[in-house]
Amino acid sequence: MKAALIVIGNEILIGDTVDTNAAYLGKKLSHIGVEVVFKSTVPDKVEDIKESFKTALNRAKIVIIVGGLGPTRDDVTREAVSDLLKKKLKFHRRLFRNIESFFQKRGVEIPSISIKQAFLPAGAKELKNTVGTAPGFLLKYRNKLIIVLPGPPREMKPMFEKIIPTLEEKLRNSPIVIRKILRTYGIGESSIEEGLNDIKNTREFEIGFQAHPGYVDIKLCARARNKNLANKIISKFESKIFKRFKNYIFSRKDENLEEIVGNYLRKKGQTLSIAESCSGGLISNLITNIPGASDYFKCSVISYSNEMKRKILNVPAKFLKKYGAVSSSVAGRMAEEIRTLTNTDIGLGITGIAGPSGGTKNKPVGLVYIALSTHKGTTVEKFNFYGERTQIKEKVALTAFSLLLKYFLSR
Repeated sequence: MKAALIVIGNEILIGDTVDTNAAYLGKKLSHIGVEVVFKSTVPDKVEDIKESFKTALNRAKIVIIVGGLGPTRDDVTREAVSDLLKKKLKFHRRLFRNIESFFQKRGVEIPSISIKQAFLPAGAKELKNTVGTAPGFLLKYRNKLIIVLPGPPREMKPMFEKIIPTLEEKLRNSPIVIRKILRTYGIGESSIEEGLNDIKNTREFEIGFQAHPGYVDIKLCARARNKNLANKIISKFESKIFKRFKNYIFSRKDENLEEIVGNYLRKKGQTLSIAESCSGGLISNLITNIPGASDYFKCSVISYSNEMKRKILNVPAKFLKKYGAVSSSVAGRMAEEIRTLTNTDIGLGITGIAGPSGGTKNKPVGLVYIALSTHKGTTVEKFNFYGERTQIKEKVALTAFSLLLKYFLSR
């Protein structure tokens, strides 16, 4: 079954807010076998919303609209849906009481503008908002299912989770799409493509590739009239591909690299500590986003200044003077010292220039050294990354995890 997403908000169009909702919904829909075929971001204007809504209704059986359900003058999604479908907005006293109660619990009188949130198009079913004041709603129109959700992710996500069983029921006898990821390491995208040259994309099966810093995803997609048939198609091609690349495939799930590394650390009973500089704690942040990371992650030091590299990590002043903070010698020493200091099995040391300033001819922006230290010795690798500051930091983090993965796969 096909779905269309419409995301509403001037703040998204002008770049003040990053749209994470569409990515979240796309993944959730894909997981249950719904194929997203259309996505549009539109301003807070009734006519623009209606135009995009009309296109979405022509393209898909399920239309999901996100945003524009607040109480202010630029929150006009209700009006746009009501106008296009010719369904008058109706006042719901129970909704009004819920909104009123929300403010009363906080010792605040309900603002008069919030009353508009108690109106829904005729025939719409309320989707309860357990976090904020804007109720979503679900509406059946001809043979289409229309779902309207609030924009703030913390309100939208729990609301959508409750709708998933409804969507799965609708999918019971409908064509379905199943996706699978095979995650590879140690082989390039072009080599994988060449090795799968004989597998052609068809209406029922497609194969694609996505390169990341340190690894490549092989993406499988099957379309069939039901879930069982789609799973059979996926399994058939997955087995064929696995036989060819079994020495390179390290995961058959859509797992983050940090999760995979964490699983290896836990499985091997090993511990990790990190000394970060240019990555500014990003690697440690990603690790600690994983529940149970305390089983294997012991310590992180963000030694951003040379002074802290000396005082906390015992990097000799002569190293810093002779080689500079961004050097193989300093990265190696950082990894060794953090491992010794915290008595862990593995120490990582990261130093580099994230930019936009600080680069020189010999040491340009994007130059990074990543060191990995164990009781058997220390290895240091040099990288030259490109992009903006945040992009470089993200690439450093992914590469650090890929080096940890390389360490475990080589043992």
